[in-house]
Amino acid sequence: MEGMFHMEKRKLSLPAWIFIGMAAGIVVGLISIALAKGNPDSAFLATFTTDWLKPIGTIYINLLKFLVVPVVLFSIADGVVSLKDLKRVGSVGLRTFVYYMCTTALAVVIGLILANIALGLNLFPTLETSGLAYEAKESPSVMQVIVNIFPDNLFKPMVNADMLPVIVIAVLLGAGILAAGDEGVGVGNAINKISKVVMEVMMMIIKITPIGVFCLMADVVSVNGPKIVGTLLLVILVAYIGYILHVVIVYGLSVKFLSKMSPLKFFKELAPAMICAFTTTSS
Repeated sequence: MEGMFHMEKRKLSLPAWIFIGMAAGIVVGLISIALAKGNPDSAFLATFTTDWLKPIGTIYINLLKFLVVPVVLFSIADGVVSLKDLKRVGSVGLRTFVYYMCTTALAVVIGLILANIALGLNLFPTLETSGLAYEAKESPSVMQVIVNIFPDNLFKPMVNADMLPVIVIAVLLGAGILAAGDEGVGVGNAINKISKVVMEVMMMIIKITPIGVFCLMADVVSVNGPKIVGTLLLVILVAYIGYILHVVIVYGLSVKFLSKMSPLKFFKELAPAMICAFTTTSS
């Protein structure tokens, strides 16, 4: 009988803790503003969030940035090796590139449409821009963009976290392992193991995401005040409407017509990875 009435305690998911951290950060930021106004002579209260909380959030961001290159490098190389056929690498790579360019173009169109609608409805207040100057840089040609994708140095793209050249390096590394045949098997196994180790380190860092979000949000609210944060939330809302439309329409139709799979089933299976990417802004 006791077992019938026993209810297992459910632990909160990571996304739930992240939203809790965000809400707590907003509250602490507002409290910090109130205390600083009540004690205008206190330098400690005036800079508390910037001096003590923001550095913790910066450490969290630095750890994420630190892992971006190894995650991309080893996971893509491992994925290429898993294809087990060098011909498939070229075929999949070409189709992936074409698909990426098409979906990127559609994302730009959706973003421009939503931005113009939001501006037309005056959702965003006009900000003071006196004294500010901006000089637009000349856009590189299409061929120059393509040339820049292919690195002339092994380590420079990794140091600069330039993702497209890093992806090219990863694909070439995986292709080289496949081309080496039996002699490349050991290297491929090593990359597979390194990829798993790197992902374990990533999960360790992701677990402290609520703390990082709390510290960063507290400083943003404390420094900028609730008014600018409210404006920022409007911008974020419009952005996420665009994200949702892109995922549902573009990706949903792609899954339906290119892979002949149910979009609902696809997104259900992909949910853990999507939640991880969303909550850590890994892109």
